[in-house]
Amino acid sequence: MIEEAVPLLPDFDGARVAAESNYNGEQPERVLGAFALARAENARVLNGLTFEQLEREGSLEGVGNITLRRLAELMREHDEGHLEDLRVLRQRLTRSEGS
Repeated sequence: MIEEAVPLLPDFDGARVAAESNYNGEQPERVLGAFALARAENARVLNGLTFEQLEREGSLEGVGNITLRRLAELMREHDEGHLEDLRVLRQRLTRSEGS
């Protein structure tokens, strides 16, 4: 999106990637560390962009035209959903340990 004019962006199938990566069989620290590195790189690139670059568009499969800024917001919203899932899981585990 930064260099191409309205590139086609394939939908990201997170469930498929998770299954293929066997996250459930990995050490949580390794998986979270890899995720943190990937998001840090995303943030590094995004922080270096100009307003005009953030407003560039691509065509996201299943969504339509979307700015790079909005794509970053969708990534953040998606990550926040996972964080909420982890908070709920931690609460459940804490409650079951106290029983």
